[in-house]
Amino acid sequence: MTDPKELARGYREKAARCRRLARQTTDKTVAKNLLELAREFDEQAAEIEKSAARNLP
Repeated sequence: MTDPKELARGYREKAARCRRLARQTTDKTVAKNLLELAREFDEQAAEIEKSAARNLP
């Protein structure tokens, strides 16, 4: 089973990568889509972190 902290960190890293790419592109539609994807990755990470916190002994 994958460690929830590692999984959440992976999603945060993907979000950061999307934001970097969004800053680098000149296409506004692509930038908007990348920022939306980054937001979704952050939400997934937050859900994993909340779930992990609830499961602590």
